[in-house]
Amino acid sequence: PVVTGTAVYYQAPSGWSAANIHYQVGTGAWTTAPGAAMTAVDGFPGWFQATVQAEAGQTINAAFNNGSGAWDNNATKNYAIPSGGDKSVSGGLVTSGKPEKGDPLAGTLTLYYKPAGWTTAYAHYQVGSGTWTTAPGKQLTAVAQCTAGAGWFTTTIETGSAANVTVAFNNGSGAWDNNASKNYTLTTKVAAVSGGAVSFKDPCATTPTPTPTATPTSTPTPTPTNPTNVPGLPGGVTAASASSTSVAVSWTAVSGATKYEI
Repeated sequence: PVVTGTAVYYQAPSGWSAANIHYQVGTGAWTTAPGAAMTAVDGFPGWFQATVQAEAGQTINAAFNNGSGAWDNNATKNYAIPSGGDKSVSGGLVTSGKPEKGDPLAGTLTLYYKPAGWTTAYAHYQVGSGTWTTAPGKQLTAVAQCTAGAGWFTTTIETGSAANVTVAFNNGSGAWDNNASKNYTLTTKVAAVSGGAVSFKDPCATTPTPTPTATPTSTPTPTPTNPTNVPGLPGGVTAASASSTSVAVSWTAVSGATKYEI
């Protein structure tokens, strides 16, 4: 089997200054906690990277921690990361590729939020330097199905020309997630907040089903048909010398024949 390196990128929750990946390749043994130290990714604050060796087709089961007791184990399910290439883990979602920068705000923020155990969610927010909403804020709508799993809520916020939106979340009954009193500052057209991490990718986007290509139908080659009403061969053919330069040929006439070739 060919063993290759899988580059795992992880967006840590706000407040983590370090990250480790505690993992298992296939059905093998887990690393010794806290696992392998990850390296900060230049140009992407809050992102860390580590390379895991695995055979093609194997799954890397992983959980992340900050080395000081805080863990992200995907709500006890761990993260199933396919081996090979670059993989990014953010907001509970595993995707192929390296981290990317999202599109900046341009009039509307599509906001996703995944709380831990809440049945309702509200966004209490401030657009730019404007006025905060009246608490508890705007109620989010539960999303029936997401590619990143269940439990997501969403709403849209009109942002005008503002470059950022500051948000804190609550369940409408006194429980708050204000990012350890720092709130969440969102600057992209799409923002997904889960477990203290912010991603610009839509966790509920569906992968479009490709339109099948029509298989061309071959035109059958026509089967040639035998001609009908073809006269038979003449019978009783005789040939005799008529002169030094000619031969006399005779035969029995064939019904339907209009000419004969000698």
